[in-house]
Amino acid sequence: MSPGARVPGDPTARPLPIVPVLQAPADIPAVANLGNLLRRRARLTPDRPACYRKILRDADGRAIEPRWETLTWRQFHDRAATVARGLIDLGLAVGARVAILGPTNVEWGVCDFGGHLAGLATAGIYPRQTAAQIRHLLQHSGAEAIFVAGGTAWGDDGAQGREELANVVEAAQDAPDLRAIVVWGAPGDPAFDPSSADDPRLRSLDAFAADPPLDDDALDARLASVGLDDLAILIYTSGTTGPPKAAMIS
Repeated sequence: MSPGARVPGDPTARPLPIVPVLQAPADIPAVANLGNLLRRRARLTPDRPACYRKILRDADGRAIEPRWETLTWRQFHDRAATVARGLIDLGLAVGARVAILGPTNVEWGVCDFGGHLAGLATAGIYPRQTAAQIRHLLQHSGAEAIFVAGGTAWGDDGAQGREELANVVEAAQDAPDLRAIVVWGAPGDPAFDPSSADDPRLRSLDAFAADPPLDDDALDARLASVGLDDLAILIYTSGTTGPPKAAMIS
């Protein structure tokens, strides 16, 4: 379709945008898994916007006039790669599972792709689950780490974040294979008070992902054995008619 052409059959529609075809350099890894898919995008369009998030607090946690922050593909990739390093430093082997419980936001995506860059499979957990339901999902999935949104990450005064975190901590008492409970909050929000944590596995996302991101050589080595047919995502049913069941997505 030529530039400026309109959608066939709809003379009132706006012209379709013309998106250039990007040719990947030979040194960019082939896309055999989701981790390399992100790496490929970050190399092809490092400075293009990947996502946007609304900032409501400054670095000291004070409320500010809302503003939007742009994350480029390079920035998104590097944040995910710091999460990958944290997961690998926990001792998680390729193919291990990690769970994520939180609202749909940038941090959810960073944790998700951090898992994929580490060669792991991720499993989302619905919000508003009881501790018993979360316990079942942790045990069934075999998750060795869970990321959970705390503080004001849910867009309220922090009540839901405290409730979700409390349920995860309670559920984790019967999940001996769980190595870490990693908590994120809204930007500028500490998410939880580490001094009051009653589970040694609790840590903040900022502390968990404080080290530099993995470099290309480390990522190459980690992802070399992850192929198209390997488990990438566990998607659980809601569990309204019985224990949740998982769809296994390669």
